[in-house]
Parts: sequence; C-alpha cells; structure tokens
Amino acid sequence: MAAKYDIQIPAAHMTMFMESGLWPNRLITDYFDDVVTATPARAAVVGYTGQTDEPVRLSYGELHRRAVGVTAALAPK
Repeated sequence: MAAKYDIQIPAAHMTMFMESGLWPNRLITDYFDDVVTATPARAAVVGYTGQTDEPVRLSYGELHRRAVGVTAALAPK
C-alpha cells in the first residue's frame, strides 16, 4: 500500500513544473531503485565504526536489502 500525501502546490504550478520538465513526477526512491538496478555492487555508503580504523562499505545492493528488511520489520502485521 502506497503512502498518501496531500499536495500543497497549486495545480497551475504543478502543471507548469511538469510541462517544463522540472518535475518528472518521480519519487527519490525511484531514483535509488534505478541505481540499485544499474550498479548494485557500487559503493553507496562508506564510513567508520568506533571500534576499528577500517572503513565499512555498503553497496547499493546491500543498502537496498537492509532498507527492505527495515521496511518489512516496521510494516503493520
């Protein structure tokens, strides 16, 4: 089930933005899914833990798997 949000932008502005190509009517998650599909092994996040000086890397594929896991855990049952 998709989340429903009330649009606060006047309809005339939405039309102008869409017709000019400034608003492609995509969510940020759509762009993330594009990157996951195109380059799942590419580094998405690089950081360090407090215990070691070694970097911790997450690929886009791993970040996606973890995000799906969190989403599933938070979904109503």
